[in-house]
Amino acid sequence: MQPQEKCHQYWPAERSARYQYFVVDPMAEYNMPQYILREFKVTDARDGQSRTVRQFQFTDWPEQGVPKSGEGFIDFIGQVHKTKEQFGQDGPISVHCSAGVGRTGVFITLSIVLERMRYEGVVDIFQTVKMLRTQRPAMVQTEDEYQFCYQAGLEYLGSSEERKVPSAMTTPAPSNNTSPPICFADYRPPSHTNNTTGVASAYFSAVFSALGLSSNLFAFVVLMKTYQRSRSSSRSSFLIFLSGLVVTDFMGLLVTGSIVVSFRITKFNWGKLDPHCHFCNFMGMSMVFYGLCPLLLGAAMAVERFVGINRPFARSARVSKGRVLSTLLMVWGVAGAIGLLPITGLGSYRLQTPGSWCFFSISSQPLDLTFCLIFSLLGLLSLAVSFVLNTVSVVTLFRVCCGQAATMRRRDHEVEMMVQLICIMIIATICWCPLLVFIARTVLSDGQLKIEYLLLGIRFATLNQILDPWVYILFRRSILKRIYPKADWSRDSIMTMHPNFLVSLRKLTRSSLGGGLDEAPKHRPSESTNESATPIPLLSS
Repeated sequence: MQPQEKCHQYWPAERSARYQYFVVDPMAEYNMPQYILREFKVTDARDGQSRTVRQFQFTDWPEQGVPKSGEGFIDFIGQVHKTKEQFGQDGPISVHCSAGVGRTGVFITLSIVLERMRYEGVVDIFQTVKMLRTQRPAMVQTEDEYQFCYQAGLEYLGSSEERKVPSAMTTPAPSNNTSPPICFADYRPPSHTNNTTGVASAYFSAVFSALGLSSNLFAFVVLMKTYQRSRSSSRSSFLIFLSGLVVTDFMGLLVTGSIVVSFRITKFNWGKLDPHCHFCNFMGMSMVFYGLCPLLLGAAMAVERFVGINRPFARSARVSKGRVLSTLLMVWGVAGAIGLLPITGLGSYRLQTPGSWCFFSISSQPLDLTFCLIFSLLGLLSLAVSFVLNTVSVVTLFRVCCGQAATMRRRDHEVEMMVQLICIMIIATICWCPLLVFIARTVLSDGQLKIEYLLLGIRFATLNQILDPWVYILFRRSILKRIYPKADWSRDSIMTMHPNFLVSLRKLTRSSLGGGLDEAPKHRPSESTNESATPIPLLSS
């Protein structure tokens, strides 16, 4: 014999539903440790009038018996009445359970008892139950429920001296500071549904994360092997930046992806797991940190290549591997400091639909607006810097490679690195611009946050972490040889690219040794071929 379904879910969980003349739209859902608060917009389709209905569902009552403690149920009752007063709703409170007499009777009994304690200083559970049973038989159905009413009342009176009732009309209402924590304030359904995401969503999230992790891991191994074989200082510096980018993308997918996949599989309750928002703040900070790092690293690599191509002598003399590592640490530090701002009060992290991730609040409140603009404008500025510097570097490289004596000026390392950097910039621009522009536009226009656009932007941004490693995997010299085998992929030094550079260097060397510039031989175009063909390992790129 199959168990009987006692109380069917009558409210829409994810999408709006129509019940004859009324349309019900789910607006928000807050998961608390012992109850769920839902908000619905109920619209009369005949005249278009609407009102907000709030539903409290107590989730800590066992199927058989009563709760072990009455304090949580007392707080639940207090929150129901507190919310009613807070929003100025003067309508009745509808209470129901499966049979409509057991738990419903306990709720109404304790509500009346607490109200009489507040205004009359009287505690009379027996007469209250007796009065309710004259209106509806079997209210407070079992002996355990009747005893629970006394237990909850005693726990309420004995919880603290401040809650005791010294005299009539002087006792404050129960102090029920159980409003949803700030990280759950903007939560939109669905999050506590039976079948809204399905197995496919968990499978897709797991495959998506696994693909990104394996791609970044493979790219990191390739980078390490290339770094060990590299003898060029500029190439080594660029590989360090690329390795930092790959490690950042890998950790970002590992941290955020594990949380999302865990939620998809277990459907854990954020309110019970994280009542103080620590876990949500950690994930929100991770989203900001691992989001900004690729953009800032892209700008840092653009600066490094700009200097390496346009100021090769200055770059070779000043930029060391230690300085590159310091720059990498500084980028991580800046991104981490920005991620900590909402925790210090500038903005806030909120649980986002569909309940699997946390992100900063996108609203027009002054503090939230400030942080949103910091995040979006910094990201857009990084992309702009990358675009400008990479454009100048490409133009310079093109002029050098396609000018006179091009066969002697072929800069294969620089071309390879610039191709990779351009691809990284294009991917970051395509993946991040929609989200950054959407955030800035939403907060500046004071418009309503469109969840579907936010989710689409986040998915695009996540693609950046998966596509980045494939840039180096695919756009290497060995791969380019297979794609374009007719090209000459020789390993000329950067010093062989400028026909006049060696002459200038010799002039500078002789000058430093005491000779004058007049002693240097004059350079003629016919001499450039032999002189520029001699590499100088000390300043080689």
